[in-house]
Amino acid sequence: MNKRLLFLAGGIIFLYVSACTSKKKEYSESDGVIKDVAIKKVLVESIPGCKYDSMTCAQFEVSYPEFPGLDTAVQDVIRTKIAAILNDRSGGVKKTIEEQGNEFVKEFKEFKAETPDMNGRWYRNVSISLMTFNDSLLSLQIGDESFTGGAHGSYSTTFINVKARNGDSLKLSDFLKPGYEAPLKKIGEEIFRDVRELADTASFEFNGYSFPDNAFVLNENYGFKQEGIIFYYNSYEIAPYSMGPTELVIPFEKIRDWIK
Repeated sequence: MNKRLLFLAGGIIFLYVSACTSKKKEYSESDGVIKDVAIKKVLVESIPGCKYDSMTCAQFEVSYPEFPGLDTAVQDVIRTKIAAILNDRSGGVKKTIEEQGNEFVKEFKEFKAETPDMNGRWYRNVSISLMTFNDSLLSLQIGDESFTGGAHGSYSTTFINVKARNGDSLKLSDFLKPGYEAPLKKIGEEIFRDVRELADTASFEFNGYSFPDNAFVLNENYGFKQEGIIFYYNSYEIAPYSMGPTELVIPFEKIRDWIK
């Protein structure tokens, strides 16, 4: 584990940065493939040991898997994609994970300096989990939760899907045969209605969902897990925050005729 403790002028004096990598663990696929996976964690705190119930500190934490067995270029692609997704929620400016953590804590310090009587713990917790890893596909799920004041925090789920051998993005069209769009959408709508307990003829708009032209569509936020393809609609994407996100899984069994 590498640690840095910096002293800053004015206000809160500590910026605590910690980065560590756990021991490699084996990841086993049903086909017998064994891969090495190392879990890395980056932690940036306004003060060392920032507690969950504290009202006076900020904490930025990201944990993500690394894959020592993959080609170096592929590993770089994965790290770049992870940083890009995190940057999208940080205003789009290109920064490393560590730089984003430092900026997050810096903004908290400035907030405390301007409103010293305002208590409130800030946090951003990003957990990146491995869903599928074999010779042809690597699929990651990114859960990003944060709070910087206000009525409630924010949470989003996104995915990274790449070809394990070269790092190229893997799309549905790479996995499914031409013409898959209509049947996949039909199955997706059936599952969506089941998940959201909507009748077959119920209007999406009337029930609070904002699909274009009141017609169901699958979004581009998907990943691959053992049992099927997961599509995730984040809060505010198709419905108010109060209705929460929607997750649906299309089992491979239902689309086996369309799999290449």
